[in-house]
Amino acid sequence: MSMKLFRTCLALTVLWLAAAAPALSQSLIRDAEIEQTLREWTDPILEVSGLQPNDVGL
Repeated sequence: MSMKLFRTCLALTVLWLAAAAPALSQSLIRDAEIEQTLREWTDPILEVSGLQPNDVGL
């Protein structure tokens, strides 16, 4: 019985990971216009604080 339970748990884990993969890849979608706007807004703040804007990743 324990081997059947192990296989079931393993199968459920694999299915869960497969289902979660597309959700994880969504965080990689980027919008150049939004990034440019954020850069325009944050660069003056970074400069006033004494940081180089190019050294700070957004």
